Amino acid sequence: MLLRTIQLIFLGMIINKNKDWENFRIMGVLQRIALCQFLFFLIHHCTKGSTLKCYITNDTEKRTIFKLIRIRELIIVFGLVLAATLAMLFVKLEGCPRGYLGPGGYFDKDLGQYANCTGGLERFVDAAILGNNHLYNNPTCRKEIYCFLNFDPEGLYSTIFALINYAIGFQIGVFIVFARTERQAIVSSLATGGLLSVIGVILILFTSIQLNKNLWTPSFALITTSISIVAYIVIRLFFVFSNLKLFRLLSMAGEQCLDIYVASELIQGIVPTSLPVSLVTKYGSSLGLSLATLWSAYFIAILNAIRMMMKSYWSARPRLPPDSLEDLGHYGVAFGNDAGEDRTSEEDDLLVEPLLPREHQNYVVNG
Repeated sequence: MLLRTIQLIFLGMIINKNKDWENFRIMGVLQRIALCQFLFFLIHHCTKGSTLKCYITNDTEKRTIFKLIRIRELIIVFGLVLAATLAMLFVKLEGCPRGYLGPGGYFDKDLGQYANCTGGLERFVDAAILGNNHLYNNPTCRKEIYCFLNFDPEGLYSTIFALINYAIGFQIGVFIVFARTERQAIVSSLATGGLLSVIGVILILFTSIQLNKNLWTPSFALITTSISIVAYIVIRLFFVFSNLKLFRLLSMAGEQCLDIYVASELIQGIVPTSLPVSLVTKYGSSLGLSLATLWSAYFIAILNAIRMMMKSYWSARPRLPPDSLEDLGHYGVAFGNDAGEDRTSEEDDLLVEPLLPREHQNYVVNG
């Protein structure tokens, strides 16, 4: 996990396209993903004594969805989020009102009196740890309201709020893999998404924590997570209840999402990845959509061809399925082996497709 974290951070720094060390941007999208997965990895292992372990059994009395909820991990994550939120709302910075979450700069509403308060506590912490010159130097507020301070939308402080997305994603993965039936997995996932959306709407309506992508506020994290859950379940239903192989072709893009993202960042400005405004007309929009679809399919095909050539070159050894139900216990939780061991690539490939029909996967939770 540590090696993967370092790899993602290093890769993220490369695609930041920094021009000099003095203004080197440290954080970014991949860096945030790396920190989230590493922090959650630590939380997961700190709760190892009570971590839920899934075993195959025929004891129907213990096969409830509530046994799959990662209670202690979620308590720690939301405890960190609550502490960070309270600090953001009640810590007063010099020259700024308490709980300021505005863009600062020469904003008309406050007549520029909070020019040095961009991002409130989030920017203050990021600048104190990383340095002002190592934050993102072209934030949205600079384009819209002429703020003059650097601000990183993928900063360190807001990464705490991004843990919501990661932790809930982990929980949904546990539901999908270990639920007794497909229906139970889908219903529990949708219920989780519904609960998150309700909490997010309450924060928006009754507090000052509004939807804000740049600050990655808790309300933004909750709402986007609930939307992602619904979108994932809809896609999953197509896979489960549809025999169309066309939908399965899309899994290629999902398996190579990191490659696609990195490549899109690297080729930006080299190959056409966007359309001029003049094309956004009745017919231009249709043409643009067709071109974008064609380019995406072509790009994915190239990546898949490279992947297949590399796979055939290295000639991976044969992978055999487990001999018995007892062997499945070796694989641990799909998102992290509870035995504290990293799964091998052979084990990961076995988990891509269900090893057994859902009706034969009688999972329960002990611990």
